[in-house]
Amino acid sequence: MCVPSGCGILDVNRNYRELYRYVDATITATLGCSTAESQAESKFGTPGQIGFVSMLAAIAVVVLIATAVDFLVVRPARADRLRPKDSLPMKVLMCFSVPANVDRIMRTGRSKDAIGCVDGMR
Repeated sequence: MCVPSGCGILDVNRNYRELYRYVDATITATLGCSTAESQAESKFGTPGQIGFVSMLAAIAVVVLIATAVDFLVVRPARADRLRPKDSLPMKVLMCFSVPANVDRIMRTGRSKDAIGCVDGMR
């Protein structure tokens, strides 16, 4: 019998027991599940799950580094009225800075060519 991969052995056993309860039959065989996904799973999950969590962890590390650089390098330079180094790697890194992005999103000022009806979309 083919069941979705989300169903476990307990679900299949429970469904068979419920089905055969009304037929007055008993299940004598032990049911087992074997899928390609379950055979490829390690104790940490499937390779896809491991890759996804690794990617999220890498993004989180970049966000933490960018936020630290923003607080330790960029903001003190602005406070001293110095222009922080505007190199391409620094600009790319600042794209991941939490305070810089929150400042941009929460900014209420308007430029002269702004379209007023789309302000709420931010």
